[in-house]
Amino acid sequence: MEVKKAKDQTICSRSVTRGYNFSYFSLVNHSFAYPALDGLRAIAIILVLLRHSVTTFEAPTNNTALAIWNIFRNGWLGVDLFFVLSGFLITRSFFSLYRRHNNYPATIKKFYIHRTLRTWPLYFAIIALISLGAFPYYQVSGSTVASELLQHVLFLQDYLGTSILVPLWSLATEEKFYLLIPLLLAICVYLKKSHAALLLTAIIIASAITRCVTSTSNAITDYESFFWIARAPFHLALDGLMAGCVIYFIHQALQAKHSSGNYRKLSIMLSLFMLGLLAYSDYLGNSEWLTTAAMINAASIIFALLVYFALFSGKNWLSCIPLRIISTLSYSLYLCHYALLPYSQHLSGVTDAASTRFLSTDWFIFFICFIGLSLAVSLLLHYSIEKPFLLWKRRLSH
Repeated sequence: MEVKKAKDQTICSRSVTRGYNFSYFSLVNHSFAYPALDGLRAIAIILVLLRHSVTTFEAPTNNTALAIWNIFRNGWLGVDLFFVLSGFLITRSFFSLYRRHNNYPATIKKFYIHRTLRTWPLYFAIIALISLGAFPYYQVSGSTVASELLQHVLFLQDYLGTSILVPLWSLATEEKFYLLIPLLLAICVYLKKSHAALLLTAIIIASAITRCVTSTSNAITDYESFFWIARAPFHLALDGLMAGCVIYFIHQALQAKHSSGNYRKLSIMLSLFMLGLLAYSDYLGNSEWLTTAAMINAASIIFALLVYFALFSGKNWLSCIPLRIISTLSYSLYLCHYALLPYSQHLSGVTDAASTRFLSTDWFIFFICFIGLSLAVSLLLHYSIEKPFLLWKRRLSH
């Protein structure tokens, strides 16, 4: 009787939980097999936030502050960490679906449905909110939105540019990757493993070399021209994405042969080395575009290795709850933070950012406003727009 009573209480408890959906407000996916990857995703968005927190401010003069300034300024490389993570996770997701359905057409259908529910709702919601003037002091004219709407619907802003919201360029790159990956993985499945590895490696090398060659173009005269000619286009972002794919295949082949202890020291050493590279120079501010392109290539390789090491790290500081919460909010943070910059300056009383020195009291007040406002708006967007579609996606997975 006691066992039956306990069982009934458990069933009742589950029913109540399901009925009221208490898990709706959870910000940590405890079922994710690789919690350390959540930590890396959090670091990626933190780097992007750091980058945009200093975009229009005055550089410091002393060397210590200048090294910190360089780390903040080089936060744009967080997008390349996102690309490597996407390459790994999307490849893993595709093969997980394939093993479940054992049918290629059905796998592709489910894959595209999942990707659409994951990225489209918040993407188009942000465009709609900007067009309605929902972000104070961030003004984009209705005519601009109307003239660029088609290229954003077709995800062509990585080639055609965007005046709506600059961070949207990487979403165009990701969407093209989603279109490409089922075909590419199908080819890899039917090739010998060595031939598949050569194909993926060739794509990585070709993309990296093309970026370097493109960076020497006479058309590149400043940061903006470098960004749209040698940084944003999809074919020049393939090295990071493909590196993530390669990490998936290597992990599948070698996961039984390694333990977490083998890589912790290497991971720490490589992280410190990457931090040193970030602190060394402002790679977008020195106008040495070939060096900047080479830095993107190097960062993609380093990030791929860090992702690989994280797969075997088990629970460590990357798996801590704060980083996993930031990871959950990373997509909404990425899409909303840039549009909040003008309002953050207004709230903090910064009237002339160009003459406000980095690490000054005024900058710290702005930084607190910017981070706090970004987190608050990302939470609102996550629960009101992103989360319902994520739950729908999860239901379709079962």
